[in-house]
Amino acid sequence: MAVTDEIRLRPNINIATLLGRNNHTWENGRRYHGHAPEFPFPDDQSFTFGAVWDVLVDRKPFVAPLALPLQRKTKVLSVPGRDGGWASMLWDDENVYSKARYSAVEPAYMQGQGQEARGGVRMVHEGFEGPWPFTRDEAFHLVYVEGLGGLIGDYTWFYGNVFGHTAPGGGVEIPCREWKDDPTTKKTGDYYNWAFGDALEGYSLRLFTKTLGWSREDTDDLLSRILGRKPADTARQAKNQEPRNRDTREMDEIVADCGGLFAE
Repeated sequence: MAVTDEIRLRPNINIATLLGRNNHTWENGRRYHGHAPEFPFPDDQSFTFGAVWDVLVDRKPFVAPLALPLQRKTKVLSVPGRDGGWASMLWDDENVYSKARYSAVEPAYMQGQGQEARGGVRMVHEGFEGPWPFTRDEAFHLVYVEGLGGLIGDYTWFYGNVFGHTAPGGGVEIPCREWKDDPTTKKTGDYYNWAFGDALEGYSLRLFTKTLGWSREDTDDLLSRILGRKPADTARQAKNQEPRNRDTREMDEIVADCGGLFAE
């Protein structure tokens, strides 16, 4: 959805407000968006990688008992929306999921990174814990929630929003699975371990350097001892370059392995 579409649907929002949410700052080679200056975690590509969620539920986009193929009257909400990736995957699937109406709640305005540029998913730029601008008639048949770690300060308010905007008979889905001693679960654990190790620097840098006053060098030293290697982002270059993962072959392998998400 373009900026003008957001303004047309919600006249109280203006371009300056939306672009202010995308007023990125850079610290220690990481990018932080401007919707909440105190927010401790970056919003660059490395930190928003979510392949692990795709394999938690056996390569299904969701397990909620919605009748397939989805119909035009079906309304689905993704929280957090990030760049609209999860919802856009469903919208792009013409055989099963594309007819449904998709929305996503995301505080940052990631212009040009997701569905604002391509259409198909209504990106609503609101905080997770404040009021959401949906009417009773817009209640959702599925609210899909993933990756909330560190994002929520008041879960009571957040889940009040979630269930308050769920249609009667609808559902809320948070992907998870029990951990068993089997090859599938072990592989999922490997993905999760990889993703957590790659994200640990993002979880740590601003908290240690800005809040606790540590130097970047001391923070890197601590992370090196925890990870058994240098942090992934130590060698990042100019701030205008998109951060790269520590091993693109490892990333490519995981992405390829998750590529059959909608395969029969």
